[in-house]
Amino acid sequence: FSRVADVGSNAKQPLRYASAVSAIRELSFQHCATFLRAMLIATGSTAAAEAEHCFSEFRDSCAMSGQTSYKMVEVLPGASPRSSLEGSDDGAEPLIVIHKRDARACLVACLASFCGLFLILLGVVVFVGRNLVSASAQGSVNAQRAQTTPAEFPRYNSCGGCEEGNKSDDELRQCIHPCYNLSFVHSWERYNRDHEFRMVYFPSRAGPRGEVPVNISAWWLPAPPRGGKPAPRIVAMHGVGANCNHCGVQSTCYLLRSMGFSCLTPSARDAGLSGPSSHPDILTWGYDYHLDTLGGWDYAVEDPDGLLDGPLPPDQVGIMGFSKGAYETAIAFGLEQRIPGAWLDSGPYAGLFGMIVSTVAPYVGSFFGDILARGVFASATFFSGGRVDVYDPLQLLSNCTAGEKKRQVLIAHGTLDDTVPTKYSAMAIEVLSGEPRCYEVRTYTPPAYCNGASHHQEMWEFPDDTRGKLCSFWSRTFDRDPALCGLGKLPSFQVWEPSDRLPPGSPHTPSFV
Repeated sequence: FSRVADVGSNAKQPLRYASAVSAIRELSFQHCATFLRAMLIATGSTAAAEAEHCFSEFRDSCAMSGQTSYKMVEVLPGASPRSSLEGSDDGAEPLIVIHKRDARACLVACLASFCGLFLILLGVVVFVGRNLVSASAQGSVNAQRAQTTPAEFPRYNSCGGCEEGNKSDDELRQCIHPCYNLSFVHSWERYNRDHEFRMVYFPSRAGPRGEVPVNISAWWLPAPPRGGKPAPRIVAMHGVGANCNHCGVQSTCYLLRSMGFSCLTPSARDAGLSGPSSHPDILTWGYDYHLDTLGGWDYAVEDPDGLLDGPLPPDQVGIMGFSKGAYETAIAFGLEQRIPGAWLDSGPYAGLFGMIVSTVAPYVGSFFGDILARGVFASATFFSGGRVDVYDPLQLLSNCTAGEKKRQVLIAHGTLDDTVPTKYSAMAIEVLSGEPRCYEVRTYTPPAYCNGASHHQEMWEFPDDTRGKLCSFWSRTFDRDPALCGLGKLPSFQVWEPSDRLPPGSPHTPSFV
């Protein structure tokens, strides 16, 4: 069959008649239906009858196997099929070529196959794009029920590989090993039980298309005054698939409170106990979630309900965000020039399109990855109603206006992160460092890896280092004496050192790119 089929790739190369007959006879029983699909026309005065005679055995074989179709062969004008089978005095051997209608049929089949593959690929692209903006497809990531109180959360938490839900000391010790020790959880739990907390509600800022403000819920986690002044306030925003009871948010806020900084931890619209948005089934990017952070900042500054011990000057209220929450927080920071500082942890600053490219390109290369990413992004844009990548946070931040005082930014990102590529934080560092008139930039890049997780794990794997970074950054932001953090009086929790001692199983630490 291959000897005959090979001719189809180049109809100018003829196949000798005897070879064709031999090949057809060998394959007659198995491949009748496949091989005898197209009909060829015999030419010449007696060639048709002679071709019938030569292929009678072949046709009989097909009939025996239940096949009735057969393939006639085009004989070149002037050639005699009989001469190749029975010999010829003139020494001429007939030649056989595949009829041009076979090539046409092959082309049609190829085009049909290509169209089929294209339609399948198009369906996959559309499905993936739709799934990326489907709120129901996101699932829960390091988040508890929003009703779980701060006093309950340390023992209910899923930080560092634990299962959600109440756990005994033995169960906690087993699930957090070897990343961090039980004393961290005990101290966290004790602090939250001994200090005030309450659920508060406030409106977000109005939507970009005139949508009314959404009612946002948040845990208010105050710290006692220090140095004769009220504690500065930090609005901490969770990432996708989470709420105010997000591990990164709650554990970081414990570290902050222990140093004299208060926290407000909102649940974004459509999450936790917050109200519904105008698109409850759609996950947006850079469209309106940053308005929840800004609503929280307004509330922390103004304290309109009198529940936060009074208003504070705008330069005493900062913002921070984790993962996609860092992306939305960066947008909020770019839009509201009065915010003095932002802590941005592991953010995908290139938006949804950048994350699609980063996911696809390793498998198909950068060229085809970009093409596929554009298709998926177009699908996501369509199904979200144009609510993805509306703002580019790095472009917003680069269009800054220098003020009397530089604004403070810290870019945190674990070097082992396999969820959000570190290159996006590297991009943010490059952009912000290129605006020295506007920003003072710091970085924090620990090799965090805890029980298989590598996405913003530093606050429980390296709590002492993280606490020190938080103290220096926010003290600088609020013009506050770092000594007020009281670091020397706080207990030490850290088991591992990022420079030379990491938990067993930690991957090789790459350079930060």
